[in-house]
Amino acid sequence: MEIMTMFSQNNKEKGVFDENQKNIQVIDGARNCTYSIFSTNKDDFKKLFPEKDQDVEFVKDFVKRVGKKQAKEILEKLFSKPINKKNVQGIHGTLFYELEYKRQYYPTKCEAEMITGFESSSSDIK
Repeated sequence: MEIMTMFSQNNKEKGVFDENQKNIQVIDGARNCTYSIFSTNKDDFKKLFPEKDQDVEFVKDFVKRVGKKQAKEILEKLFSKPINKKNVQGIHGTLFYELEYKRQYYPTKCEAEMITGFESSSSDIK
């Protein structure tokens, strides 16, 4: 029992596994973007991604929805919890900064419904 408690505590500190945490990949417009991953609690995740099955958000939409003060608080907490990519067990959402042109690919803000341009109907398959 003591070993499991220690294992769980060590993993929480690394952000590897905690059922109350969600991992968010942040992608910005910089040429040297690192596609960093950060951890947040379920409540803040729900504020960032409020719709059912939503896993994509644009920071401008988030700020507009919750206001600058609350957005700043949530984002400061988020950015204080970077996760080493080697330790990540799942990415639960993607937050875009400065990449408004990508909005056309995510009209529903659900990655599984992304418009890739490679979609084909069954009649296209021979």
